[in-house]
Amino acid sequence: MGAGASLALLGLGYRHLMTTARDIMTAAPVHLPGETTLDQVAKQLAADDIGMVPICSSEGRSRES
Repeated sequence: MGAGASLALLGLGYRHLMTTARDIMTAAPVHLPGETTLDQVAKQLAADDIGMVPICSSEGRSRES
């Protein structure tokens, strides 16, 4: 019997085994405007205990856009 059949017997489907982007992404990520100083960025990183933050234009687009 394959894994799918075993899961079906337990009432589980493949979706219970698959991680989606929604499962690991932050719902409301922090972002900062391009005018933010490096000191302000460092303070924000420390305050939120994060390692990176997108820097966006005034239109809300990242610099790569």
